[in-house]
Amino acid sequence: MTRAEKAARAEARLRDRKKTIAKGIAQAQAVQRGEDRKARDKRRYLVGKLVEDAGLLALSDRSLDALFQALGPLLPLPNPHLLLGSLLARAPLAQWAQDAAETEAEVQALMAHNVTLVLVEDHG
Repeated sequence: MTRAEKAARAEARLRDRKKTIAKGIAQAQAVQRGEDRKARDKRRYLVGKLVEDAGLLALSDRSLDALFQALGPLLPLPNPHLLLGSLLARAPLAQWAQDAAETEAEVQALMAHNVTLVLVEDHG
């Protein structure tokens, strides 16, 4: 066997080994993607359950989207849950609840009189 033949055989063995290693890496990556998907699905279920338990499923999809969009800017801040709690503690929630109840009563009164309502989204 000549040197060229030996070199060709060694190259072929290395190529085969490289293919085996690449196949092993692909399999390991597939397993990892599956584990990541399971963890992501578990997290999605947990978040959905928290939303449901908090009664937020009563909100429309649009309202939920707006709520989560409003919460988004808090994420990069340190302790976003504490900041949100502090903001809500200072907010006039009782007044908001009263205003919402009054608005609901007014809408119900108008609907009782067969008045057509046109809802306009307020961005202010």
